[in-house]
Amino acid sequence: MSVINNQIKPELLTDYGVGQTQSARKLATQYFRYFSAEERSLTHWFSYIRKFSYRISFIEGPGGNNLGNWETAIPDEYQVQCLQDMLDGKSTSPDIIELSKRPDISVFLAFFTMMQYPLEQFYRFTKRDRDHYYREILGCKQKAPVPDRGHLVLTLDDTLSSLTLRKGTKFTAGNDAAGKPIYYENHSNSLITLAQVEKLHTLSRRKEDNRLLLRKCIDVDAKLEMPEDGVLTFGESSFF
Repeated sequence: MSVINNQIKPELLTDYGVGQTQSARKLATQYFRYFSAEERSLTHWFSYIRKFSYRISFIEGPGGNNLGNWETAIPDEYQVQCLQDMLDGKSTSPDIIELSKRPDISVFLAFFTMMQYPLEQFYRFTKRDRDHYYREILGCKQKAPVPDRGHLVLTLDDTLSSLTLRKGTKFTAGNDAAGKPIYYENHSNSLITLAQVEKLHTLSRRKEDNRLLLRKCIDVDAKLEMPEDGVLTFGESSFF
């Protein structure tokens, strides 16, 4: 963390995600859309129509000439996926837009879109049934939101010797899955200084011969830093 013009710029290092990812820990079967009244997507529908149209002959002219089948008139898988993206509000290419204006394709897209309304009504029914079972019959109560916790590493600017972070200071942590900004705040006043531990030792006594064991863990003058694997809180039990 650095301070520029008395303004703090924090850096979020770790996030326990206590409350933010609670939905990821729910059972999938408890989600009201787990059971669907219509499992087929737009891609599945067109795949069925494409296979069916392969068996229908294309007859033209007074003589009834067989010119093949109707399969080539049906959009391929890539085109259907682009049509689905268009229905979802995503941008698409001009040729897909022109394809959607074909009378037969327009009628089918309208049918698929209108079919979503009874599906949403079905989902509302299953949601009410689940809520009734868990809240009314089992008596489950919805828990209050649990705030997340995070660790910050704070570093003062060279021009400052100390700085006090008041209770309620907010720290930005990007956006959540819905695009809303995430903020963290401290719950107590925090004094940030340039103080550091110059020396750290551990002391213990051996049971075998009653001798004292002294270990240097940190020594700034000797450029000795804390070992990566840490040290024992109550000292060592044997010589190295």
